Amino acid sequence: MAMIQNRQRCVRVTFTRVFLIATTVEGIAAFLLLFRIPSEETSAWLFGFSRVRFLTGVVTLLPVLFLTVISLRALLQKTYTERLIMKLEEILDKDNIAFHLLAFLSVILGFGLFFLLIINSPLGEGNDQLIAIYQRSASLLFWMLAVSAQSIPLLLIFYAEIYRQKIRIDPSILLREGVYIAFMFFAFLHWSILFFNIDWFHRMYGWYFGFLKHQESRPVLFLSLMLITSLVVWITLKYPSRWWRNLLLLICLGYGLQIGFGFIEGEGWESLRTRYVERGRSRYSEIVSKDTFDIRSIRDYESNYGNIYHFLSTKPHGYLVFYATTRGVFDLLQPDSSGEDRFENLTRFMAVLYPLIAMLVLPLLLRLARLVLAEEVTISPLILYVCFPGVILFTLQLDQVFFPFLFTAGILLGIRVSENRSWLLSLAMGIFLYLVVFVSFSLLPLLFFLGAYLFLSTLFSDQRWRMKWSEMVRMGGLWLAGFMIAHVIMRTFYNIDLLQRFPNAMEAHERAKGFVSNLPGIAPASLVNNSEFAIWIGFPMLILVLPQFLGTFRSLRKREIGSLDLIVLSFILTLIPLNVFGNTRAEVARLWLFTLPVFSLFISNQIKLLPFSHRMNHIIIVGTQLVSTYLIFLYQFPAQ
Repeated sequence: MAMIQNRQRCVRVTFTRVFLIATTVEGIAAFLLLFRIPSEETSAWLFGFSRVRFLTGVVTLLPVLFLTVISLRALLQKTYTERLIMKLEEILDKDNIAFHLLAFLSVILGFGLFFLLIINSPLGEGNDQLIAIYQRSASLLFWMLAVSAQSIPLLLIFYAEIYRQKIRIDPSILLREGVYIAFMFFAFLHWSILFFNIDWFHRMYGWYFGFLKHQESRPVLFLSLMLITSLVVWITLKYPSRWWRNLLLLICLGYGLQIGFGFIEGEGWESLRTRYVERGRSRYSEIVSKDTFDIRSIRDYESNYGNIYHFLSTKPHGYLVFYATTRGVFDLLQPDSSGEDRFENLTRFMAVLYPLIAMLVLPLLLRLARLVLAEEVTISPLILYVCFPGVILFTLQLDQVFFPFLFTAGILLGIRVSENRSWLLSLAMGIFLYLVVFVSFSLLPLLFFLGAYLFLSTLFSDQRWRMKWSEMVRMGGLWLAGFMIAHVIMRTFYNIDLLQRFPNAMEAHERAKGFVSNLPGIAPASLVNNSEFAIWIGFPMLILVLPQFLGTFRSLRKREIGSLDLIVLSFILTLIPLNVFGNTRAEVARLWLFTLPVFSLFISNQIKLLPFSHRMNHIIIVGTQLVSTYLIFLYQFPAQ
């Protein structure tokens, strides 16, 4: 037995030495080959190479020198090699580090091979930037692939007992590490598409977002935002019982991230204002800023605004009312403004105020999370919501500022009505739905969602509060009655006919967009829309959304439907009319922002699928989202 153990120890020592020497030699070769192709003359700094190349060389040289020292010591001293092996075994035996390391190496190997496949396929043709970067850094890529390919079998062979032991203790570790590998793979894929300007999605008919490059990237400021965000997340998760303080911290964080990216752009609040004004979305503010504007003009919307370019002709009356209300508040603060001065000062006021209004959804989201999620993740949707790329970047637009608030408020009210079955609340729901549609036709999916929720809560209600089908019909009728009461009041006293405005708006939308919703166009439009929205949610987030959908279908099969499952099923049913009758191709990164609160619920419920600690899982997700946001900002934004 002792002889066998001694032989195994010798084999380990030999293979460890071979691994270290091979890795070192490969590293030296990678470092030297890094400088085989000179940089372009425009970027050359010293000896024909750019600053970036020299920095990459320094970063590569440091681990090469470190490996050289270790390899020489291991080669010359057997006892040093044995101590190295024992130390590694001790590290791998802690927590789930052995699996984390294996997962990390698998991501590097898998994505590296995938990247090579793309480079050498028709998908990589014509991308001069991608090819140029690959030619200059191919040696580093091959080194990383070689190290990963060499490490994985050594870990599985020589430390097999550690892996078997961990699996016996927690069999789910394989699933969670697999989710982590897929999560990081999609993250790297998304970042590569942005950084290298790979035009995969642009090949879809109707794709909206082109590539661009901001002149200023301010990486130090971005890293500071990441550090502050990680600190806030760590504090909120460490002290979950202090929910008031956590809520305020996350409101401040959400506000700060929006303004922070304004400072990355250059001028903070002024950058938000300039972005809003210069990209054609300020038409509403221009109108309400005029000295001749009168709120009563909205009563005759069709003649005053119905034929103006689609920004106004495709909207209901309430859209303009929101901006008119903003002007009313502004006039109280600066009553002497007029004309162009008023427009400039009003948009500055909006740049300060609207990012804060956008965070008012967080208290409602916290309330909703407490109703449908486990206690330990009730704060998670708020953390995720403030880090969505769309929330951070689409500032000063009502799709980001106000619509998520209305959608979340509607879900909360729908849950309350379904549980209490009060006729008064049901009427109030109908009036609320009218007000929602009065503000935006983009929120019509809320009507589908709540109708589906009412039906499903009746179908799957338990014996404690089983809702009869007659009660469901009565409640639906009261919703309709409340809607029509509001319509009659607005039509009679204010000459606002929402039922007339809707078909006119849809006709104007078709004229402006040149898109007619028909059967042949639904499939390609749905592909473009859902692909675009997936990118703006954060591509790797799909890895956590899909398990929630699958889990809900599993619960449905067992007829064990929980509160969150009802929301998931209602949302899936809402996706059908949203794609079929959405009457748009692309631009949904902005138009579907109102759905982000429910997506944050879905993801929060599946955070446990990642293999790290509760806090670390959140920090990984938040860090991934911020990197995605930063790269979208640099290479694909501004757009709408």
